[in-house]
Amino acid sequence: MGQAVAHLDEGMTAMLREPPAFPVFGRQELTLAVTNTAVGLARAQVNMTLQQWGAPKSMRSDLLLVVTELVTNVVRHAAPPPSAVGILDLVLDLLPDATVRVQVRDASMRPPVLRTVDMEAESGRGLRLVGSFSQRWGSYPVATGGKVVWADVHLNAEPFPAPMSPERPPGVRLLGRVLEAVRDL
Repeated sequence: MGQAVAHLDEGMTAMLREPPAFPVFGRQELTLAVTNTAVGLARAQVNMTLQQWGAPKSMRSDLLLVVTELVTNVVRHAAPPPSAVGILDLVLDLLPDATVRVQVRDASMRPPVLRTVDMEAESGRGLRLVGSFSQRWGSYPVATGGKVVWADVHLNAEPFPAPMSPERPPGVRLLGRVLEAVRDL
C-alpha cells in the first residue's frame, strides 16, 4: 500500500506507512452506493456490528460520529458525476484494546483537507471532529485507484474479554460471558 498522511494541524502533516498494525479480533465490511442514504445505512450497520461485538450502547457514540463524518465526506466531496454510480467501502476492525479502526475507501484520489472555517459556517468541521474523537487518523492512496481514510476510535471500555475472541464459537463465547458474570457475583 502507499504512504499514509496523518493530519495534525492546519498545514501540518506527518507521513506514515499505513495505520499501525495490530491483531484484529473482528472485522465487518460493507459496500455502499455513494448516495445521500449511505450515511444512515453505514451508521445502522456500525451500530449492529458494535452490538454483535458486545460494545455497550453508551460507548458507541464517538465511533458513530467518526463514521458519519467520514462517509459524509465521501458523499459530499468524492461523489462521481451524476451519470455514474460511485461506491464506497467501509471496513471496521476490532482491535484487542477495545479500539475500532474505521476505514473508508472511495474512488477519488483527492486527499482529505483539514480546513479552517468561520465560527458561523454550517459545515467544514468534519475532519476536526474525526481528529478530536479518534486516537489517530490519516489517509493513504490505493494502488488500484482512490484512497482510504482511516481512524482509530477507542470505545472507552476495558479491553473486550476473551469470549469475544473470533476463534471461539458463539456457544463458547456465551458460556464464557455467563461464567464471567457468575465469577463477578
